[in-house]
Parts: sequence; structure tokens; C-alpha cells
Amino acid sequence: MTIGGTDGPVYFQQKFTKCKFYGLVDLDIDNFEFNFEKKVVRMSGMFPEIQMVCDYEVKVKILVLNIHGIGNSTVILKNLKITDVLPFEETKRKGRTFPNFKSSSVTIDPELVVFNFENHKNKALSDSVNPILNNNWKDIFDEVKGEYAQVIDRIVLNVVNSFFSKVTFEEAFDST
Repeated sequence: MTIGGTDGPVYFQQKFTKCKFYGLVDLDIDNFEFNFEKKVVRMSGMFPEIQMVCDYEVKVKILVLNIHGIGNSTVILKNLKITDVLPFEETKRKGRTFPNFKSSSVTIDPELVVFNFENHKNKALSDSVNPILNNNWKDIFDEVKGEYAQVIDRIVLNVVNSFFSKVTFEEAFDST
């Protein structure tokens, strides 16, 4: 997955591989509303903490500072508020109704983002760059927020479709 690379005041391109996500099961849902007439679900909630642990290659340019690194990374999104709109289609199987979510539109707003990029070749570089990234996390994250939202969006869409591939409307809402 590639995130960033915009030509704003901060250039921050991140290429991640072999990612593991932690904290995605801890969503505290504030609102979960089905609109059956418009065939859309609206939800909002907060993940207390999502950790994304990956191998990375990163290119960073902040003012005159140019950095290229390869190694292990952890990106932590703390108190990540999300809102999502999920349109759905209904499919019938054996007399039961299943929703099928084809798209999702998520927005995210973290309270804090913590970057930890370990540079295998140059530990001193990691030790000096991580504080710069973390002291300026808001400006940096704002440049790539939409792409992180797309990653969360794909995960939420996958989870919701997985759940509703096994649970019918009739079972979920006790209707006949």
C-alpha cells in the first residue's frame, strides 16, 4: 500500500508491505443507523487505538530536509473518530435478505498520530527523524489523511460485508 507523495509543504510518501493491524475490533460505536428506504447505513464511532505494523520504505521532504528510509514501522492512530456511509443492495437467498455493501465513504479524525520508523541502516537517522515527524504529526497527517481513510474504508467495508454474508436482515432485526 502506498500513501502520500503529494506536492504540499510536506512531502511524505510511505510504501508499506507485510502489514498487520491491531485494534480494529475495539470500535466504540456511537451511532449505527439503517435506512431501508434509501438503502444506506450511517455509522460513527471511535477506535481507542489502531496500530499498523509494517515493513516500510519512506521518502520525506520537510523544507530542505530530504530523507529516504527502509525498515520496520509502527503507525499509531489514537482516539480515531470515524464516520461512514455505506450504501447497500439487497440480495435474496433461500427466502432470506442479505445486504451487499459495494462502497463505503469513511472520514477519519485522530486525536494523535505517532510515527515510528526504524531505519535498519542508520539508527541515528531514525532517532532524529521520528521526533520531527511526531512533533509535526498534524500537518504531516493532514497531507495524507485521505489515503489513510481509504485504508480504513476498505477494512470497514470488508468487515461489514463479512458479517452480513452470514447474518440476514431477518436475523439481525428479528423481522419475518
